Amino acid sequence: MLYRSMFALMLLVVVAQADISTAADMPEADLAKIRQAAPSAATAKPKKPRKVLIFSRATEYAHESIPWGAQALRIIGEKSGAYTPVLSEDPAMFDRDKLFEFDAVIFNNNCGNPVSDPVRRKNLLDFVRGGRGLVGIHCAAHLDWPEYTDMIGGYSISHPWNAGSTVTIKSEEPAHPLVHCFGDESFEYTDEIFEFDRFSRDKVRVLLSLDTDRTDMKRPKIKRTDGDFALSWIRTYGKGHVFYCALGHQKDVYWRPATLEHYLAGIQFALGDLPADATPHPVSASAGKNNKTLNLVFCCRGDNDLYRVMAVDGKKYQRFDTPVQAVKNAPQGAGLLFLADRYPQKITQIDQQIFEQAAKKKLRLYVEYSASLPDLSVGKTPAYLKTGPYSAIVERTVVTSDAFGPDLKKMRIMAINDCHYLPVEAKSPLLVLARVEGYDTAVYGLSKEVHPILFEHPRGDIMVSTTKLSQFVTARYSPSEAWSPVWRMILGWLQPGREVPTLTWTPTVRPSFGKSQPLPQNAQAQAMRRGVEYYGKSRLYIHPSWPKDKTGIDPLPADWPHGDGSHGIGECYISKRIFADGSQAVNRTIRADCNLEAAMGLACGAVALGESKYGETAKKLGDQIFFHSSISQGVRADPTNPCFGLLGWGVNSEHVHYGDDNARATLSAIATAAMLKSDRWDEAIIRTILANFRTTGPKGFRPARIEGPQLQANGWRHYYNLDFIEFRPHMQSWIWCTYLWLYDKTKYEPFLDRARTGISLMMKAYPNWSLEANRVEQERCRMLLPLAWLVRVEDTPEHRKWLDKIARYVIDLQDASGAIPQIPGHVVTSNENYGTNECALVHETGDPATDALYSINFAFIGMHEAAAATGDVRYDKSASKMADFFIRTQTTSEVHPELDGTWYRGFDFKKWDYWASDGDAGWGVWTNEIGWTHSWITATLALRQMKTSLWEYSADSKIKRHFDKWRRQMLPDKNSTACLPFGKTRYLIEYGRAVSN
Repeated sequence: MLYRSMFALMLLVVVAQADISTAADMPEADLAKIRQAAPSAATAKPKKPRKVLIFSRATEYAHESIPWGAQALRIIGEKSGAYTPVLSEDPAMFDRDKLFEFDAVIFNNNCGNPVSDPVRRKNLLDFVRGGRGLVGIHCAAHLDWPEYTDMIGGYSISHPWNAGSTVTIKSEEPAHPLVHCFGDESFEYTDEIFEFDRFSRDKVRVLLSLDTDRTDMKRPKIKRTDGDFALSWIRTYGKGHVFYCALGHQKDVYWRPATLEHYLAGIQFALGDLPADATPHPVSASAGKNNKTLNLVFCCRGDNDLYRVMAVDGKKYQRFDTPVQAVKNAPQGAGLLFLADRYPQKITQIDQQIFEQAAKKKLRLYVEYSASLPDLSVGKTPAYLKTGPYSAIVERTVVTSDAFGPDLKKMRIMAINDCHYLPVEAKSPLLVLARVEGYDTAVYGLSKEVHPILFEHPRGDIMVSTTKLSQFVTARYSPSEAWSPVWRMILGWLQPGREVPTLTWTPTVRPSFGKSQPLPQNAQAQAMRRGVEYYGKSRLYIHPSWPKDKTGIDPLPADWPHGDGSHGIGECYISKRIFADGSQAVNRTIRADCNLEAAMGLACGAVALGESKYGETAKKLGDQIFFHSSISQGVRADPTNPCFGLLGWGVNSEHVHYGDDNARATLSAIATAAMLKSDRWDEAIIRTILANFRTTGPKGFRPARIEGPQLQANGWRHYYNLDFIEFRPHMQSWIWCTYLWLYDKTKYEPFLDRARTGISLMMKAYPNWSLEANRVEQERCRMLLPLAWLVRVEDTPEHRKWLDKIARYVIDLQDASGAIPQIPGHVVTSNENYGTNECALVHETGDPATDALYSINFAFIGMHEAAAATGDVRYDKSASKMADFFIRTQTTSEVHPELDGTWYRGFDFKKWDYWASDGDAGWGVWTNEIGWTHSWITATLALRQMKTSLWEYSADSKIKRHFDKWRRQMLPDKNSTACLPFGKTRYLIEYGRAVSN
């Protein structure tokens, strides 16, 4: 890790077996200073006699100050009478019978891995969850133990301010019982100062933080970009209490009276003797005392996002519930913000008299979502964003002024989710809603129809928002980086000439790790586990009691029951249906591919995690699709029907048969069966592969979509003999994978012949391939898997050359972050075309988005299988980079557990945010497809964790024993090699149209 390598450059202190926390080698003068500085009385009266373990073992860098800290913590307890201290460095103290003798444990500067035994680690987690206390001092936030890091609240990654550095620290809540010892003002402090990752204000209540306005922020090793440098916090963990303080590197820290008072208060909080509010503040203000330079008054509820970001402790700015109170109490010349409460259902009501009174007091006003404005006509009914096919949002937020400065230039595009607005005519608006093409910038300017969102009132003292801009955290406005400049402009306009803070907050749904943040050793295992656990957390399992009349674009009510998999799983959370409360609409469509892919992800988890419950759910999903659902029943279960064996696209769309979707469903079923060591679906798998195969022509190509009535009218032999070519890997390539796999098990030559012929023609046509929805890289990524498996069955120089050609394309394209950039085949030429079709996530090559629905997800499994098939280290390195990328970009969310542990389709690997052009009419940036995206990523992580490949793991399948039975019935001998003469009727399919040539 970066932190370890940095320490490696320092003088390493070897940790002896003896107890280095004793006072034997400490100067008596230092002990006297500690005794003098230690509090003479407990902060709170202990509820009962307390016993505290002070644990000082370090296995990496051993701080010289450990004995000083241990003695200070001992003396504090003895002198104040708050607890009886026991000093130790013996990990055996975490044996259950010993540990549970204590009321709390203090980790004293324990860098490294001081508790390595899994049983002892679990004991500590149970100890705290069950109601006891945990305290961490300084390097206690640098343990190589993810569950501990989650419990303590953060992981120290570096110390930009080395030992002896003087910084300014601010007390975020001066009246809080744990920090009143520091006074009301910011204070200077000399010590080594950490910065943290895996830290979230959604989990902890921050007490002390770095005052970035009065501290040298030009240190070269600073990694955090949000200005949030917490130094002390508390939290609850289960029934227990946790206190952490980063101060404690230097010896002299331990005879500073205020610091020791802070320690004592924190220890007594952890013991449960000192009541203190540990409710997390999910948002923060990093501007220090600059906030106090703004003369602002808020009229809103206390939970308003902007108010919470600006005033974490709730006391820095006056806040009132009604406009009358706010204007009456606002100081002369103040900036007054009327923010929309209960949006979007309730419109802000402000009497004209209020505006007149505000003008007399020379107040500058920011007003949002107001039913009335002086001298302007406001629409009585809120309007809503226009929607396109599949209810995709086509209007976007566009900057139409230079007022926001260089960080937010004119024609910049943003997203306001669930944007309800009041129609108003305004000249020279600053922000508008408009239908515009582009990635970050409206490349063709504004469309004809625009709707003002933010503008300056003609009177000159009112800034108007026709919607609620102050919902930017809760409603997940995007991209996150764009919204601080918006508010800096508004606040600066309210208080001209005054310093405006840079606002920072923790997004409620965000990547799990930063772009360059060191990953823990078990990061892959943890990401895989979270991916497997997500299926149950997602609330997507269908329950039979769910209303049938829902459109599929509604949020799931909190009281809706969860299914168990026996009725299937829904497809995804929908991209642009993110509501004002940050929840997201559900597409409850039951699809064959998504359900069997989910079964695969669960089955891989069952093996990799050794937890059978996931396998049981996988069986339910597989059984539902193959044995019970209309997807496989009806004409598809009738051996005399040409549709026999095919899987319908989904419930209510059973008549639609996509070859590619059938192939992915089948591959997923193969993986699931292998993981569960089950043959329950072997015959169904054979039937599905044969059904695809007998609708595949002699050149190895199959029409992408065959409707049931069309197939029944033509018969399957029509397609089996159709001399047909389609140079579109998205629709063809994984079908070949199923043929190659079943050929390997059965040696049925026509499988190999048609797969090899199709692949050969495809590679000879390269790079002149057709594109699915204008995505170039997608087609290349989809060819990796069939080429890898072709090498498995026929390892020839030519086949390896084909594989290497495609693999090199992907590797050369791959970003340093591991992302595969999206490459469009052509540029969309007008605003009017935006949002009308399925499309790429970028406007032009160079836009920094990757696509985890169509490209990198399939490149991941394809490159992994290519590395396993060939042993080529370049392929393995590329797959490893993709794995790290997915580990980092996996969603994390405390606020929305149904969105925690998955992956969205779109990701901007420059901004490191879920952002791209959301013009896709069906599946946009914020879609988390449970099958295509989530399941293939989760399964590939599991395969990597198990150090195997899908080909190898499924190699022992006994599926052959059923093959002859179904082959003879579905593909009689007289038809098995029949085809039309070469070239008699040839079709080249481009962009979904058949052209005879």
